[in-house]
Amino acid sequence: MASSSPKIFSRPIPLPRLPPEDTVTVNPIPLILEDMQGSLSRTRLQDYDHRGYFSVVPWQQDQYRGIRIKGDIQSSPVGNRAVFVEWGEEIGEGTISVENPDELELEVDLAKYLAVVDPDTYNPQTIATATRKFTSFLDANEYTWRYHPPENLEMQWECVDSEGSTVAYYSLKLPNEPEYLSSGCSLTVVNQEHDFLALELVATCWVIRTFQKQYREAAEAARRANGVQDDEEEEEESEEAIAKAKLAWENRWADCEDSDESPPSSEDEQEEGDVDVEREHTTN
Repeated sequence: MASSSPKIFSRPIPLPRLPPEDTVTVNPIPLILEDMQGSLSRTRLQDYDHRGYFSVVPWQQDQYRGIRIKGDIQSSPVGNRAVFVEWGEEIGEGTISVENPDELELEVDLAKYLAVVDPDTYNPQTIATATRKFTSFLDANEYTWRYHPPENLEMQWECVDSEGSTVAYYSLKLPNEPEYLSSGCSLTVVNQEHDFLALELVATCWVIRTFQKQYREAAEAARRANGVQDDEEEEEESEEAIAKAKLAWENRWADCEDSDESPPSSEDEQEEGDVDVEREHTTN
């Protein structure tokens, strides 16, 4: 596979209206999408300033089959679109599709759309946090998601443009932060000029973080199957696991990467009931 994403979108999908170029400036207040539930399969991302929101729900009520991302930002030209992600049989595989209420606009393999950069440099232990590039279906430009060391909770995943400038980043809740009504995690779009990419940034961020979780779970299962620890190591890990469990109980949302059990909000339950109907309508 090439080191960069293929130009699978020679031109972006048609938008119902153009971005308001005459009003777009570098906004000193970034778009901060608060991750309410902190779950990879079901959550609501709400802007602190109430400029918009996005919902992530299981596709056809099955979180193991895929997810649906839908929502909009004020003044965004994206319109009433939804992104569907269907997971493949193998980790890192699947399809991503973009639909409006009338038709399926785009469908592409995840491996092509969100390609690993320099795949030969990764092994089964490091592939979970591989750098990935994608060509936007909204503006046909190339963007890159890259992972930062685990201790960098304030910018765990960062999305940059072709010039290396930060476009967005996903942050985890800091252990010493107070309790919030949400998970304490968030996706931040740095400048207003990139607000129209929010739908795609949410989708790609959730895909790479899901891959990260799946790869880590697979590596842990393989490690257990191979029985790599001796009794002393297992005892040390058991004590460490107990300590981590106590900390997790005291601060349940400290790590949103692995939080996938939160109850849905009433709005998510209502939206979930519309998934099958919407999917059937858009694919006919």
